[in-house]
Amino acid sequence: MANRENVGQHVVPECYLKHFGGTDGTIQFQEKATGRIIPSGPGAFCKEKEIYTLIVDGKRNFSFESINNDIESALGPVLKELCGPIDLNIIDVKRIIFTHLAALTANLIARSRVLRTSMDNSLDCINTFLTDHPDFFDDFPDDEYQKFLQNPQAYPELLKKFPGGTNYLGILRDLNELNPAPPDVDDTIECLKTVKFMHYQVLLKARTGATAELMVEIGAKADLLTTDTPRFISGDDPVIFLTNDVRETKVIPTDVRHWTETNRAVYLPLNPNTAVLWTADGNYITRPVSHEDVWRYNEMVKENAIRHVFASGRSDFGP
Repeated sequence: MANRENVGQHVVPECYLKHFGGTDGTIQFQEKATGRIIPSGPGAFCKEKEIYTLIVDGKRNFSFESINNDIESALGPVLKELCGPIDLNIIDVKRIIFTHLAALTANLIARSRVLRTSMDNSLDCINTFLTDHPDFFDDFPDDEYQKFLQNPQAYPELLKKFPGGTNYLGILRDLNELNPAPPDVDDTIECLKTVKFMHYQVLLKARTGATAELMVEIGAKADLLTTDTPRFISGDDPVIFLTNDVRETKVIPTDVRHWTETNRAVYLPLNPNTAVLWTADGNYITRPVSHEDVWRYNEMVKENAIRHVFASGRSDFGP
């Protein structure tokens, strides 16, 4: 990639996208905003210009894109295997499949957060800020840093506690000047709002790892869901968190309750005929789902999508 500008980087892994292609490899992409359906190969959609690129010393750094490439290399063979019959009675097969699916689920969650953050134009300021101030985290106590990883929404409050935070208030205030703090509002918290989402890109690997490790540590249970017709669709934010079968919109992926409480579940379509459902009631088995459930899951995928949903055939999007 050298130092090339405007590099297109997938917000959904290409090794995942391609399994939603038809017999000729063509995928049907639907624009969420317009409903327009466009047939294409996996290389043209669900991409953003330099969404994972950092600017370091005036040069483009692709280390975070490399993290995604490493994950894709490991997941590619598993996703291909899931397109055919899987014997989950074989212990090693079961272990490999669901361990890799935990990594895929976690990485897709992290990628979608990066995309949503980039859409509010916050990442350019974050890249510049971290490049200019590489010691930003030097005085962050480890226990607070771990809390930060577990609960990003509390990030500004946690940063207020670490000694180095006050050193950057002036700089952060300048970066946040488009939304100045009212006179009666805590200056620290308002200034830190500028950087509260930086972890979604800069800590892409850590966020992926934190969720995946939690799933493995608690022994998150799951089943593979199968259908012949109608078929599953997917989108650019394909991981759906459910509570009482209703899609959640405000989610902390490392909240253990998502993975352990019986009224909660996490859904991810894997290809037109297979999906994974993480649920406390899971038994690591393959089970068919009803037509009604397929359409219900597909509707939630549409609702959760950011820019695009995609399918193997036009009719899979429904009426």
